[in-house]
Amino acid sequence: MATDDTSHFNKECKSGKTVYKRRSSIFHTRIATDQAKDNEGPPDGNKFSPSNINKEGIAENKTETFNLKKYIEELRQERKAWQKEYKSRKTQRKDLAKQKTSLEKQAFDISILTESDRAFLLTRPNYELICQNSQKTLDAALKISLLGQHIQKLNKKLMEKMENNISTATKNVIKLSEQ
Repeated sequence: MATDDTSHFNKECKSGKTVYKRRSSIFHTRIATDQAKDNEGPPDGNKFSPSNINKEGIAENKTETFNLKKYIEELRQERKAWQKEYKSRKTQRKDLAKQKTSLEKQAFDISILTESDRAFLLTRPNYELICQNSQKTLDAALKISLLGQHIQKLNKKLMEKMENNISTATKNVIKLSEQ
């Protein structure tokens, strides 16, 4: 009779093959909280008490089910809101760009200014020309300093060569005078 009980036990515990599927990352937090609730178990400490097991012998989960349709609808609403925000920002940017170009194209009307203001504006220095001239001056100064350094090197070499020539000439003169 013991063998009969064990064979009956094996038939009851066998369930369909469990397939472990990879779940999306959006469910990870919910699954973690559900698993924590499952680990707590019922108040009497027996996770598989008779009240938690259904007719097929599978423990029932009494946590709330995830409403996927509601979640998808919330995501669609959020996407629509972002699309509206994107369109509004895009139109606002275009309008600002148009305003900027129109302001850049406008010429200043100096007729409304006083005579002293007009004279000041008309006699103002040409800053672009000054900047270009200062750049040219900087380039010329750089070239002059490099040429000065090069001339110093050449002058030093010439002086050394002349000193060598003078020393050899004095040696030759001394040799000739001794003979």
